[in-house]
Amino acid sequence: MSAQDYLGFLAELKQKSSGLKAQWEAEKSVIMAISRIKEEAEAARLQAEDAKRRGDLQKAAELEYGTLHELGKLPRCADRPEVSLAHHRTSECGSLPLLSGAVSQ
Repeated sequence: MSAQDYLGFLAELKQKSSGLKAQWEAEKSVIMAISRIKEEAEAARLQAEDAKRRGDLQKAAELEYGTLHELGKLPRCADRPEVSLAHHRTSECGSLPLLSGAVSQ
């Protein structure tokens, strides 16, 4: 192999590496978004339980039938391990909306 062949091969590897890194970054952001959604859902469940214990049934209902219901509608890519995250990067889980602040007291 000549030096030119090695340079071409190296350029091809760098291109492939950058493509794989972009795919990894996209999948990582999907996983992080799903993780935040699960954390928000757990926080809402805990707040709903606390509201029930305090007798604040209106707050408990808002959390259970509002916040938790909306979080339940979001895509659940992580719950389907047989489906590649790369497929969801541009479809169902590409841009997961978050209900930031929805579970704050």
